[in-house]
Amino acid sequence: LAQECLCSSCAPRARFLGSLLSALTMEMVSGVNTMALQDLSFVLCDTEVQGYPIRFASRGFERLFGYSSSECFGRTCGLVVGSESILQNDLGSIAEVSGLSPEDTASALRVLRGHVSEEVQKMACEKRGFSIMVNQAKAGNFIPCELDLRFLEHPRLGWTYCVGVQSDITSSLSVRDLLRTATRVPVAFGAL
Repeated sequence: LAQECLCSSCAPRARFLGSLLSALTMEMVSGVNTMALQDLSFVLCDTEVQGYPIRFASRGFERLFGYSSSECFGRTCGLVVGSESILQNDLGSIAEVSGLSPEDTASALRVLRGHVSEEVQKMACEKRGFSIMVNQAKAGNFIPCELDLRFLEHPRLGWTYCVGVQSDITSSLSVRDLLRTATRVPVAFGAL
C-alpha cells in the first residue's frame, strides 16, 4: 500500500487498489443506498503511511474537484485540493476572492489547516473528526467544504484507513465569509 509510483506498471495496481477499497467501503457502510454513496465526495486514505496518502477518490470527489482517482493516488488531500496547494500555487486568486491581503488570507488558510490537522489527530483516538475548510478544484474555483473524517479498520484484513467525506457548503457559507471569520477569530474557529 505504500507504493506511490504511477508508472505504466504501477498504475494498473493503483486502479485495482482503488476498486478494492471502494468495494470494501461499500461493504463497511451497511444499510446505505449504494447509488447515493457513488455520488458522495470522499477519499480513502492510508493511515499506515505518513501523511495519509489518498488510495482512492470517489466519482463524487472526481466530479466536485475535477481530479481523477489516478491523479490523486499517493498524494495528500492538502496537496491535491487543500490549503497546501492553494498557498503554494494560488494565494493571489484566493486573496482577491476573500477581499483580504495575501498575508491575512495565508494566515486564515493556516488557521483552517491547523484545525483540520487537530481533527485528524483527534480522529486517530476518537475514530471521528469534523472540520470546515477551503478547497480548490482543478478548474481553479474555490469551494468551502465540510469535512467528516472516519477512522476505520477492515474487519477481515485489519487494514486501517481514513474515509474523508467532503461536502460543498457554498449554499450556506461563502469562501469570503469563511476566510474572514478564520482571520478574525482563529482561537474560536472550532465553534464554527
